[in-house]
Amino acid sequence: MVETLYSSYFGALVIDDFDPYLSDGLTNLMNGKVGVSEFQVLGFDPIVGDANWEPRNFKAELVEQDGDEARVHVSFISHTVPISVTLTLTLEPLHGWQIDHIAGVAGDKKWCTNDILALKPLDQ
Repeated sequence: MVETLYSSYFGALVIDDFDPYLSDGLTNLMNGKVGVSEFQVLGFDPIVGDANWEPRNFKAELVEQDGDEARVHVSFISHTVPISVTLTLTLEPLHGWQIDHIAGVAGDKKWCTNDILALKPLDQ
């Protein structure tokens, strides 16, 4: 699932429906609250840690798996900035593995799902 998500980004495919990638719980929290305008407030896309990214040296590795929970660490360099994103996954009966939490670091910038959910839309 993580490789499919990043392959879409690498292929410059526009993802406008994150439901297949995000857990039901995270989708419900984000639904109607988080979208493109919130990412504009952040100034970057939390999946890649950049707005105008040029990835190289991409690596995704399973950090741990315990039953229906897992953590995957993704790292790459964009321009000259090392980017690290840790995805906490949950195995859902209907949808398979899905992202339940995102935490990342890009240079001196840090973010996580909770930060994203706390953002206010630009029009408020």
